[in-house]
Amino acid sequence: MRTSDLRLAAPAAGCWAAAATALAAPVAVSASISAGFGAAGIAAAVWSRRNAGLRRAIGVSAAAACGLIAASTLAVVLRVIAVDSAPIRTAEGKPTVEVETTGDPVFLTGGRMRVPVTVRALSGLRQRPVAAQLTAPVDGPDVLPGERYRVRVRVRPPRDRAADRLQAAQLTATGPMTGLRGPPWWQRAAGTVRERLRDVSLRALPERSAGLLPGLVLGDVSGLDERTAADFRAAGLAHLIAVSGLIVR
Repeated sequence: MRTSDLRLAAPAAGCWAAAATALAAPVAVSASISAGFGAAGIAAAVWSRRNAGLRRAIGVSAAAACGLIAASTLAVVLRVIAVDSAPIRTAEGKPTVEVETTGDPVFLTGGRMRVPVTVRALSGLRQRPVAAQLTAPVDGPDVLPGERYRVRVRVRPPRDRAADRLQAAQLTATGPMTGLRGPPWWQRAAGTVRERLRDVSLRALPERSAGLLPGLVLGDVSGLDERTAADFRAAGLAHLIAVSGLIVR
């Protein structure tokens, strides 16, 4: 009879719970949680050295679990501090930023897209990289992860949700996106596969089917018509065309 190995269940659950708490709680509270678990881990380690056998094993396990939870919480706290102190959060007017795309775009209605980016420079000055969301018109070639652009933007605060705590700002492009660096080779290869599937679909299938197939296979909904997208949303099947995160909204 097979039995499940649950030795990592408690540390994993603790890390997830601590990270979620750190995203929702004030920085001071999260730092206190990290310090508390760190102290508990040290105490458990000292206790384990004074014992043997089962007690020592329990002490080592407790020390490791507390250490992992403390480190997980501290990592989130440091990220939150970096985001809260980022210059982009207090930028005024329409500054020029240098951003690097970190994921696939989400296509919006009205010929726009929203892309996760890392802000690397503000008005020509380098800054500690922080995450943001960039909304821009859909034009030109596909936007691939790893590309770097310079663009003038309008800056808004991030949404007030725990899930967006690590986002420094919402950026809206007010000018063209000037490419500074292309994507790495593996992202170019993935983009080539996407483009070829799209071209083959257009040649071999009717219009609506040609837009649907790349969505089902790769999550590429750039050719999906609004009627089909609305049908998928109404049927609760939008996840079937969200393989790579490209969801029509």
